[in-house]
Amino acid sequence: MNTGYWLICFDVACSRRRYRVARLLESHGQRVQKSVFDCFLSTSQLSKLRRELENEMNTKEDKVYFFPLCDKDRGRIKYAGKAKAVVIPHYYLV
Repeated sequence: MNTGYWLICFDVACSRRRYRVARLLESHGQRVQKSVFDCFLSTSQLSKLRRELENEMNTKEDKVYFFPLCDKDRGRIKYAGKAKAVVIPHYYLV
């Protein structure tokens, strides 16, 4: 199982869809801003999340961006104020 750290951002036009997209992302990661999430996902989790998001959004109006961050890049993130790092699990229950 390949896992990775993702920064996921969205821009959804309709309030109802925006709420559903945000709720879905909240179940997969940590919200860092209203439309930005830190997620630590396996390859299969990422694929499933993308399918679920596409079912919730209008692909002609809405946008979701998935930015992969390697461990090196993740280690270079700087924080200020109340910002904090995402806790990445060191083990998985299967």
